[in-house]
Formats: sequence, C-alpha cells, structure tokens
Amino acid sequence: MWTEYIKYPTKVQYQIFPRISALSEVLWSPKQSRDWTDFEPRLRAQIKRYDLWRVHYGPVVDTP
Repeated sequence: MWTEYIKYPTKVQYQIFPRISALSEVLWSPKQSRDWTDFEPRLRAQIKRYDLWRVHYGPVVDTP
C-alpha cells in the first residue's frame, strides 16, 4: 500500500486481503488456465487462514 496513507494497520489489512490472493493467482497462473471455479475453493481455504491469523479482510464476492 504505497499509494495512500492509512492510519490503522487493520485498515491496511482490509485493503490488502484477499486482493493479494487474487493478484498472486493472476501472476502465477497462465492466462488460459485462470478460472474462478478453480480459484474460489482455494480462496475459501485461504480465508480460513486469514481467520486463524485474525486478519481484517475485505468481503469476498461469490462470483467473478
């Protein structure tokens, strides 16, 4: 988050998560193999990790 000043760490987390997971998916997956139905279960598993880490994350949309 280099584009703006955010006063609270929880707000930084909210702005970054789960966007960082989606960005990683796009950068690490070949374009032809990107598929929401494939990504969504892995994202749900990652959300469980965020909960364990007590990360404040933004909402997850159910469809692309």
